Amino acid sequence: MRTLLKTAAALLLSLSAFAGLGAAFVWSARATVEPTADPVEIVEETPVAAPAAIAAPAEALPPEAIPPEPAPEPEVAPEPEAEPEPAGVEVPRLTGRTALRALRMLRALGLEADIRDEDGRRVPAAERLYMNVVEQSIPEGGHAPEGWTVRLEAAYPRAAFASGY
Repeated sequence: MRTLLKTAAALLLSLSAFAGLGAAFVWSARATVEPTADPVEIVEETPVAAPAAIAAPAEALPPEAIPPEPAPEPEVAPEPEAEPEPAGVEVPRLTGRTALRALRMLRALGLEADIRDEDGRRVPAAERLYMNVVEQSIPEGGHAPEGWTVRLEAAYPRAAFASGY
């Protein structure tokens, strides 16, 4: 308890010292300020007349004196030219081939391939050699523009026979 009273007394003493220091600084700063500002001189301005062209509004001309605007010429719409449709690339039959072979064939034709398995997951590059294409999004003989993506569905082939013990 005694240390608490000593701490409170020391705190009160330091606060009063800081407050007195601040008040003394402000009081001494105000005492040293000298009036250095010059009194403002009031100067009267002389009025200036506006030029006649600005002061008086222009007289309106009679409607006969104003030349009429020429009528705009009708615009002739250009004839639409038939844009040639992109020829497209004929998509070959890819079902029954390995996914790797189908990918290479599509790339040679300028097409992209999106190879998925039966569950819709992307087929890793290492598995394309072992999986066969079972379905393609663009049917055999269909046309696709260059750069188009053909979706392929691939699956592992079923064993035709079993060997073993």
